Amino acid sequence: NQAAVKFAQFPDQDYLGVSLAELVPWPQLREALILCRSTGLPQTFTMEGEGVSGIGELEVCIRLLPNLGAAVSIADLSRLKQLESLRRDFVANASHELKTPITAIRGIAETILADDSMEGEVRHSFIEKINTQSQRLSSLVSDLLALSRLESDQNAQTFLPVDLVESTRQSVRAVEVVCQEKKLTLKL
Repeated sequence: NQAAVKFAQFPDQDYLGVSLAELVPWPQLREALILCRSTGLPQTFTMEGEGVSGIGELEVCIRLLPNLGAAVSIADLSRLKQLESLRRDFVANASHELKTPITAIRGIAETILADDSMEGEVRHSFIEKINTQSQRLSSLVSDLLALSRLESDQNAQTFLPVDLVESTRQSVRAVEVVCQEKKLTLKL
């Protein structure tokens, strides 16, 4: 499809009848296709942008489709790695942001406990600072919990096996009328 052609930067040509192993200049893909065909087992490998300009790390998965050939999926892991780096930075920043009010609360509380002769007005001022910092801390924790809930909702994906042959048959049945109207022959 056009997305794969653009993604893998294939040459501009008619791809009908062209073997993927001939088209793609990636030795790992050719080897994985051969291994997938000979063993019948899915094959997965990653590559570091070799032969694919402008792309970082790719994950390639190959699965044999009985009597049809093989399905190849290519995922750009660069974005995932970038997101993982952002997540690590966020955790580091969040840890720092949590540590600041905790340190302030602890320091003020220790000062109050250490000074029995502290004036009531000063003590009250320190208690207000503890209250302000504890509210800040509570707000940060609430934000982190909200982010965690959002992330868990996004990751709550369920993957189920799909019969690609039956799915393809249904797709063909869905467009048969249109093909007949346009006097096209569609064979599966």
